[in-house]
Amino acid sequence: MAYNNSTTKGPIFVQTKTITLTENATCEVHRLISGLETELNSFLEQSTRASSEYKIIWSVPVTSQTVHCIVTLYLFATDQGFTVQLEQAEGLTEQQTIFHNDFITRGLPQRESKVEQTKLFLNENWALLVDTINIIYRLPSILKSPITINTKDCKTALLIGMYGGEHVGDAAILGGVLFRLHNDFGITQAELLSHRPCHTQRLLDGLQVPVSVTVLSSTNKQVSKSLKKVDMLVFAGGPIMDQPRVLAKQIAVAGAARNKNLPIIIDRVGVGPFKRKVSRFVARKIVKLASNLSVRTTAAAKDPIVSDLNPQVIQDPAFDYLASRSELTLLNSDDEYNVEQLLSGTENKYRVGINLRPIRHLWSPKGENYSSKIAEQFINRFAKSLITYSEQSDTPPIFIFFSMNPQEFGMSDLRIAYLLHCKLGDKVDYRIWEGDPDVDGIIHLIRQLDAAITMRFHACIFSLSQEIPTLGIDYYPGQGGKVEQLFVDAKKPEDACRMDDFTTNWLLNGLDRHAPLMTKSLNNRK
Repeated sequence: MAYNNSTTKGPIFVQTKTITLTENATCEVHRLISGLETELNSFLEQSTRASSEYKIIWSVPVTSQTVHCIVTLYLFATDQGFTVQLEQAEGLTEQQTIFHNDFITRGLPQRESKVEQTKLFLNENWALLVDTINIIYRLPSILKSPITINTKDCKTALLIGMYGGEHVGDAAILGGVLFRLHNDFGITQAELLSHRPCHTQRLLDGLQVPVSVTVLSSTNKQVSKSLKKVDMLVFAGGPIMDQPRVLAKQIAVAGAARNKNLPIIIDRVGVGPFKRKVSRFVARKIVKLASNLSVRTTAAAKDPIVSDLNPQVIQDPAFDYLASRSELTLLNSDDEYNVEQLLSGTENKYRVGINLRPIRHLWSPKGENYSSKIAEQFINRFAKSLITYSEQSDTPPIFIFFSMNPQEFGMSDLRIAYLLHCKLGDKVDYRIWEGDPDVDGIIHLIRQLDAAITMRFHACIFSLSQEIPTLGIDYYPGQGGKVEQLFVDAKKPEDACRMDDFTTNWLLNGLDRHAPLMTKSLNNRK
């Protein structure tokens, strides 16, 4: 254990003590919370003793072993009143580097100067202004009727969406979209626009698809260049929702494509949520340009934005891609090893997968304060429910948390995995996959579970696609949303519950309802 003493001067003289953690200690937060003896216990005890005299700084090594643990370590240190200082990253793979950089950029408190904040503000608004000018310039094209698709002329496509901020579930969407483009329209090559091309490429590398895809930066210059070479524009799944910057970019691109007489495919999208009337207006203009329009749930088809256009209702594209993964040919060694470790010693226990997500409070019709209150209520009730189930179960359960989105862009699931563990303590056998798995890695875990309790939309889809008992929790308090809609379309409405309606009895009844299938799965494993 290395100590480095230093002092800093400010309005009040503060003496600091920097303590350098080992790799093992960095990765042991969840083991410590579970009441196990760890190296981290020693660091914590000594840091706590020293904190009466010093400001404690934990210097944290960032290596291939620790990189996916820094989110949890940071949260734990902050709760203890300590400051985290990340050391220079060493020996990371490209995938791990993307994860690390995302945490540095979005996971740590913002320390940009006012100059940097001003530059960011100006850049964002300059981009919005440019898109607005493009919309005005393309307005005659935006107001045109859609054109008919001639599949004989279609070999290449330009794909747009929310790429750059996507997670492993969105990667599965992309896979399903590419299968449909190939099978229904004859597409063999595609260009995909992303505002974080390296991140999108990393997820694309985890897919096995019949279309050759090139990932490019979503600049206006690249849009113009790509539209000169392709035969169609495709909105590649996901939602059309109230994100003004994204909608402005999308309608500008759609207008440019229509100006070139390119057909526009909007493939199995979600619709909403929306709070701004102007966003609904823009979304309406986008969908009216579609030569082929489909949505992913029956409820989405009833939204006024699309209802009079008679969209096809086709299940989410991710289902198509997941159905193609009978053999997990892209399962990487890291994901396989992590699953093996998570399941170690669980042969005679119920294996229940857990996926929760941090909650955005923007969309609740009852307001942000209501949503925030409900989120706190939910996590307390959920933790109590797992403890109760564990205490009442004749067969010992193990709860395994898996992240669909471990990165900070889009809010890291690792944050709520930590919060849940703080509520559970050592009262249940709770394990967390601290990693950034690919599609095949998630499937590999789910196929070895007896049941799943899921909150992210695509965590529900992954679990349902593997035909394991799945209970879904809709995270739009006060109105419900796409998770609830998914289970209604799957003819399993009783297996979904809105976050604000969640109770211990609902969860226990749901698990009891699926107990025969869970027991059958357990017996097949013995």
